[in-house]
Amino acid sequence: MTNDNLLSQSINFLRFPLIIGILYVHFYLAKTGLSIHGVKYGADAPDWFFYLNVFCSGILSAVSVPMFFWFSGLLFFYKTEFCLEAYKKKLRRRVRTLLVPYILWNLIAILWTAKIFVPGLSSLFSNADGVKLNLTIWGFINCFYDNSRGLFLAPEVNLVNPAIPINGPLWYIRDLMVLVLISPVLYWLIKKLRVWLLLVMAVFYLFIHLPGYANQFMAPALFFSWGAYYSINKVDVIERFRKVWFAPLVFILVSIVDLATYGTPVSLLMGGLEPFIGIVSLMVIASYLLEKGKVKVNETLANSSFFIFALHTMIIFELAKVLFLVLHLPDSPYALLGLYLTVPFITAFVCIGLYLFLKRFMPTLCSWLTGGR
Repeated sequence: MTNDNLLSQSINFLRFPLIIGILYVHFYLAKTGLSIHGVKYGADAPDWFFYLNVFCSGILSAVSVPMFFWFSGLLFFYKTEFCLEAYKKKLRRRVRTLLVPYILWNLIAILWTAKIFVPGLSSLFSNADGVKLNLTIWGFINCFYDNSRGLFLAPEVNLVNPAIPINGPLWYIRDLMVLVLISPVLYWLIKKLRVWLLLVMAVFYLFIHLPGYANQFMAPALFFSWGAYYSINKVDVIERFRKVWFAPLVFILVSIVDLATYGTPVSLLMGGLEPFIGIVSLMVIASYLLEKGKVKVNETLANSSFFIFALHTMIIFELAKVLFLVLHLPDSPYALLGLYLTVPFITAFVCIGLYLFLKRFMPTLCSWLTGGR
């Protein structure tokens, strides 16, 4: 197997595990518990449950979103002689793969959120009474950028910082579209400044807090540019990363320090370093397992990853509540632990089932929702 094939297979293989990581990021139960009909279950969970959440949803999953930006930068310039015509072609393609799904999934999230105002359903949602309608054109537009000023104004949404669309995870798609638009500038900077550009961006990412959206955008720009750097300079990623075969061991050590120093400046620094080390570690592990035939790419899991990503926040807590009530789980940290460990996987496979149903019976709709993936 050539390194090019190994790189492609490693990316496809990692898509699903990284999506599961994102689900764990969003299914964070520590200190807040699970709210059902105004009652919070597990809000007073012991410290061990809190640190398990921090480890799984914070540390182990910290690499997921940065790695998707890294993939995007790598693939955007991969085996491409970048020029004006290539840029136009890529823009046209991203309208289908990014812009259209972004609009559709946010529209779906608007309709999904509106269900709390349907007579007979509002009583099922503990936060329905606190939501105020903002039925203005700007409220509608802000659903696609800053939901804190969108159609549905809830106290907990207004506290969100930075700005995210109503379908929260799609901030990734929004920022990726911005990166695609400015890709000629990034290309020129990478060609001229090479690794120095990445080092300067990394310093800002790790140590300097920029105002407003600029601070939020720094991480996407950095990891997209890091991936782009390898393709623009025609670097063999597999060969380069295998030179640091010990990266997984370093990631484990950094994660332990992060957890042991949680809440301190040392932990913040470790948290900033984890995506860099984690990306290298996962590529080293995935390429080794694939090359040795220990694992294979599951096309269904890989292809459904975007669908899971776009849908999961609308159903993950609802599924948790249903399971909690149907199974008559006690209000104990061990019951909450069972939910925490299983619900992200249950959510993922519910999404996969719906994806396969749409792909089989409504292929056109499925294609528009997934950008033809």
